[in-house]
Amino acid sequence: VQYYLIKPFKRKDVFKGGLLGYLGVVLLNTVQMTRTMSARGFSDIISVFFASFPNAIGKLMGELGWSMSSLAWTMQFIPSSGAYRNGLSYLFAFTAIIPNLGFWEVHPAAIYSNLGDWLQKELGKTSGIGYTFVAESYANFSWGGIVFLAFLGFIVGHILCGLSSKNARYNYLRFFAIIFLITCILKSFVRSSFSSIMRDLVFSVGLFFVMVILLRKYKSKKELFTITD
Repeated sequence: VQYYLIKPFKRKDVFKGGLLGYLGVVLLNTVQMTRTMSARGFSDIISVFFASFPNAIGKLMGELGWSMSSLAWTMQFIPSSGAYRNGLSYLFAFTAIIPNLGFWEVHPAAIYSNLGDWLQKELGKTSGIGYTFVAESYANFSWGGIVFLAFLGFIVGHILCGLSSKNARYNYLRFFAIIFLITCILKSFVRSSFSSIMRDLVFSVGLFFVMVILLRKYKSKKELFTITD
């Protein structure tokens, strides 16, 4: 919002943002390292905070690597102990927008689209370990999932690159599409499967666009009647 509607970023802003981002990464590492400490004090947190500066990026890369563990496990279990989904998890993901009002004992989206639960059972874990859309693409189409993700990435890239700070005030539908894409979709999609974004996609983004289109039509008709009068 700052970049598109208020003031575009300059080089010094990028530097400030990078510095604040690095401090944020250091803070996250500090929280991770101190949250399991018993009888920790403020001095312990400060000590860990400053000690985290040299290896903050390495810790971050380690966390990103752990996010990809679901892909490695999926490749291990499919197809040796299970079949490829062939797009079924994406198809049943659309049913996530339908509330379970007694139609099913267990919601179809939970059975066929929640691959995080499937992986948890395969590993014999008692808690959620997360999942990624990359692993889901492999679970559906094997290495053909790369083609699917490339197509999906083309759509996302087209939306993100189709707006500038100069035309954002006029191309407001695409502007709000980008804001929703970043805040509602990509934020939860990183460590989850496709079904996790369906309700936000339909009830937040979809309904908003319907409202804007209806208001725009109403405004056009009102202006037409005014000119006619």
